Amino acid sequence: MTRENILVLLRANGRDLADGEADCEIETARQIGAPYVVTADIQRLGSAYKLSLRLHRTHDGQLLGSATASVNSVEALDEAVRGATEKLYAQR
Repeated sequence: MTRENILVLLRANGRDLADGEADCEIETARQIGAPYVVTADIQRLGSAYKLSLRLHRTHDGQLLGSATASVNSVEALDEAVRGATEKLYAQR
């Protein structure tokens, strides 16, 4: 499903992508028929970045796992995302 289709679905339900809390993301994933959803936050702390990932099962909203990664540059973020994603899915 494209980002544009998800935006249409959210707007039809009176929501906006900026409102994206975990329950909204889980409900949206449920509506499009996805069995799982990964939610993410990224924070900039000075020159460092911290990425937090969470994996939820959509039918009951249960948190199945989480992973974090911290890096000191944007360039290092791709590799950190890959490692955090592998860790997250290993918990599933």
